[in-house]
Amino acid sequence: MMGFLFDDSNDDIANQAQSCIGIFVARIDDSIGKQMAKFLTEKLTRASPNLALRASYALKSVIETAKKATIFDDIPETLINVIAQNKISNNDIQLEIIERIADLLRNFGEFMKPHHANILQLELRSVISRENSKKSLYKCLAYASSFMTDENFAVLINHVQRNIRTQETFYQLVNSLNALKDIIREVGSRLNPFLNDLVPLVLSVFDSNCGALTKSQAEFFNNDTAAKETTFQIIEYLVTYCNSNLGSFLPRIIERAKQSIHFDGSSSSEDGESGNGSANRDDEFDDSDFQFEQEGFELPDDDPEEDGADGANTSMEDDDDEDEDQSWRIRKSAIKLLASIFNSIPHLPENEGLLKELITRIPSERDPSVMIEIISTLQSFIKQSKQLKDSKDTRFQIFLGKYKQNIVENLSKSLKDNKIRKPSWIQAWINIFSLLKELIGCLGSSEGFEVLIDTTSAALKEKNFSLNSEALVFLRHLLQRQATDQPIIALPADLGKNLLICLMEANSKLAVDALSTCTVLLKYTRPNPESQQAPQNIVEFVNSLADRAIIPRLPAKDIDRDVKQATIACSAVLIALYADSLEAGKVKAILELLCDRLKHEISWLSTINALCTIIESPLAIQYDQILESYLKALTEFLKRNDRQLQQAALNGLIVLAKRKQGYSEISTNLQTIFDRISALSLISDRDLQITQQSLQFVLLMLQLDGEFAVGMVTKHIVPSVLTLLQSNIVAQGTTLQLVLQLFAELIKTSEGVKHFESLKRSLLEITNNCSFKQLNVIGKALATLISNASPADQSASTNQFVEIIKQNQPSKELYISLFTIGELGNRKDLSFLVDIESQIFQSLSSNDDDVRTAASFALGNLAIGNIGKYLPFIIESVNNHPAKQSYLLLSLREIVAFQSASPSSLASSSILLQLDNIMQLLLSQSNNEKETVRNVVAECLGRLIPLKPVEIIAQLKTKLSSSDSNTLATVVTALKFTTLEAGLELETSDVLEFLSLLRNESLLVRRASLSTFNNFVYFKPSYASALVDLYLDAIYSETAIKPEHLRQVLVGPFSQTIDDGVQNRVAAYECLHTILVNCSQLLELSNLLNHITLGLRKDKDVRSICLIMVEFLAPLAHSEILNTIDELILAFEEL
Repeated sequence: MMGFLFDDSNDDIANQAQSCIGIFVARIDDSIGKQMAKFLTEKLTRASPNLALRASYALKSVIETAKKATIFDDIPETLINVIAQNKISNNDIQLEIIERIADLLRNFGEFMKPHHANILQLELRSVISRENSKKSLYKCLAYASSFMTDENFAVLINHVQRNIRTQETFYQLVNSLNALKDIIREVGSRLNPFLNDLVPLVLSVFDSNCGALTKSQAEFFNNDTAAKETTFQIIEYLVTYCNSNLGSFLPRIIERAKQSIHFDGSSSSEDGESGNGSANRDDEFDDSDFQFEQEGFELPDDDPEEDGADGANTSMEDDDDEDEDQSWRIRKSAIKLLASIFNSIPHLPENEGLLKELITRIPSERDPSVMIEIISTLQSFIKQSKQLKDSKDTRFQIFLGKYKQNIVENLSKSLKDNKIRKPSWIQAWINIFSLLKELIGCLGSSEGFEVLIDTTSAALKEKNFSLNSEALVFLRHLLQRQATDQPIIALPADLGKNLLICLMEANSKLAVDALSTCTVLLKYTRPNPESQQAPQNIVEFVNSLADRAIIPRLPAKDIDRDVKQATIACSAVLIALYADSLEAGKVKAILELLCDRLKHEISWLSTINALCTIIESPLAIQYDQILESYLKALTEFLKRNDRQLQQAALNGLIVLAKRKQGYSEISTNLQTIFDRISALSLISDRDLQITQQSLQFVLLMLQLDGEFAVGMVTKHIVPSVLTLLQSNIVAQGTTLQLVLQLFAELIKTSEGVKHFESLKRSLLEITNNCSFKQLNVIGKALATLISNASPADQSASTNQFVEIIKQNQPSKELYISLFTIGELGNRKDLSFLVDIESQIFQSLSSNDDDVRTAASFALGNLAIGNIGKYLPFIIESVNNHPAKQSYLLLSLREIVAFQSASPSSLASSSILLQLDNIMQLLLSQSNNEKETVRNVVAECLGRLIPLKPVEIIAQLKTKLSSSDSNTLATVVTALKFTTLEAGLELETSDVLEFLSLLRNESLLVRRASLSTFNNFVYFKPSYASALVDLYLDAIYSETAIKPEHLRQVLVGPFSQTIDDGVQNRVAAYECLHTILVNCSQLLELSNLLNHITLGLRKDKDVRSICLIMVEFLAPLAHSEILNTIDELILAFEEL
């Protein structure tokens, strides 16, 4: 039926059938689809021209929608034979057949592999002579090139090169160049073996070298910008896909690009200068009105992928002479080549010179599409800068900082030029503002951009929403990034007027941008309202802003949500900073309107934030009239099951309580607020952020009037806090600190002293339901409670816990007593407790491992309160009690860690007195068989190094000659902990000497060295260059799976292979990842990719980190990725 309708004499019916065939084939059985494709092929090759064209269009839709290639089994051969045997005399039908072959190749490349040789023969035998058809045949060959055999591909490339050298006509030369361009775009790095012949050929053609072109070809080439553009595109693709193999050709490419970005075809050949005032290049470039008139030839089309959204191709609508000038195509292609260089070879030393050359072109550029390309290239440079900055490489940042002023000045000249106001330049104008915004974001400062404020204000007058919006965003960024210590910029007189014009526009996005910019402008012009007078011109502006934009929009119900929220935010800043400059009644009116917004759910959050801003203002703002309703609303919002709203409400209460007016109102409603916090479980482990805000509010109320609040806190808040302490996720961090502060504040008041016993009893009761880890937290709470209690309560409670320790009966009471005494010893000297150290030492003999751990913690923290008395006891005990060494060393670690965290404390001076004894003890334990002991020893040694770096390093170096692998591993691990000490810089030679252990024979030593190497590269990048240069080969060596590390273990009747080297390989790849992220310029990325590929294919233990590195490399190393793409794909297929 569909075929019958397709042949219908009624063109409308036939056309409808043609349109439906593609959709029809996609939804029917494959056998019917195969019949339909065969039917269309017969019509295409045998029917009348009109019907054949219709069949061609229908077949195209079938190819595009078909899901399987099997329905086209016999069609490629049929179409190729028709062309090969010259059965089609109609040129248009011949072209359609070749186009359908191209569609099959593009959509079903693997399926078409058997036909590649026949398609290639069509070109080699010169079956097709018409240039349009030949151009389509080249397109077929380009699509096929990705799947061709190496032999056929070599034949194709050699044929194209021969054509470029020997084509008799210029038209054929241009088609051959286009063919080469398409092939490069399709196959990329597959061309690497041919580059030595191909690149010189392309460059010689580009230079119109008569050794590559005939005299007539060279003459035509010099007169045709489209042909030059094609050669530029070829070079651009070569740079993108094959840059690692361009080698010595790059300087010549770069020089040609630098010359061409200034090429101006409108320059007179008589004045001996080109457009940029450089030496005469008329012998190199000479655009004329030459037109090709040979039948069937078409100039090369612009690459749709290249020029997709550049806007108008010429900017000279107002000047007929300039309309004829096509030199912009040369400049644009040259600039695209520069962008390709920036993106593909970011570390090229010549990039700085290219950037400078590009910047100098900005003010003299006459074409908007070229200007857009310049802006786009600079934006790609900034993008590269951000990516390299993330990898700790700041070279691009330095370039941008160095040439920032040049960029700003040249863009300023362009913005002041009358040409910028032509309609064709609007998009360029928009892109300039976008570039400036990105540049400010990249540099982190807008210093030096002030000269652009006048032109930005002028842009706000233009009747173009996109331009207005981009100008507003740029102005906002400029004001936000101004340094606080810089004087305020003198703003243009008409800026306020222009902002108000944008504010009143119906376009909601523009209104939001304008309101946001006004908000930033208000903050910028008066950052300290208590010490600064409001500028007179701003006073007029803020009153107009309130009258025309704020007061009318706040009560409006029919405006966009974003506009309303921006209006609320702007009104808050307006009052907070300029309440004393607003005319009478306006502050009160705006406050009442804001309070009314609390009745509307859509604006709850923005209104709370706005009122917080107003209340925090240093100006004397009277908000008594809204206080009651505002506090009522905040209390109600606590009940809402909305996390953001609860957070905003708690923040509102905290801000309000800090103000005298607000505190008096809150104090009368405090019982209700605490009831809500308790009933709604706002203090719990479900949401730590809300818990922290709730605790901050409770603490604030205790600090403001503890005598009044302590009873309510004890009744309503403490039960929730006790429940919170039993959670596993509150072992440290901000939440725990707030809980400890809460207990300290509760006991400081005379009313709170009465609750001491009940609070201590409550804490002890909850220990029955707690794990060992939670007991440490409760010990901290008890120690905080006791240390802030009265002397009598402190003494009684301390003696109570000491008695439990003396009994030494394993129980949770003993655990909590040891933790509490330890925390108390950390806070103050407990040496008045007679023989307390011996009593704690007794617990180290317990059979309960938890008791021994708690005792080692208690002994170490006890010593912190009086190192002079207790440290010698610990050292002596380590020497005299070998069985307890591991736990005593943990006690020593507590002391050393405290000293490291507080280097200026008395602990440091006390440790120095015992340093020799400590070092002797630690070094004697460096060869301990237990890895846990060696790790503790290494940490202590590393944290002690800052006390006497030279002496301790010298002692550690004496151990480097040891033959014991345990000792070497401990020593090199000790060095790792020095990377955590801020301000400590070791001699590079010392670090290199320690890390020479990367080449040690022992797996254990190498593993420890890899971990230390990783820490130094990450935390101390100043050592990275020397370390990578010397030891990168050792890192790569560790990534291999080595047979000597594999051993067979019998497990019952089975044998299992154990790989002892897996930890070393993981550590080695972690080192490579750290180097890549922090200093990628030190790596040869192609070599790194080879090791990553091997890791993906052969080592399942490192696949995860290898995938992370591939993801990181993808935007940074285009050509290297493409060069190894086949191996990567194979690796991904094996995952």
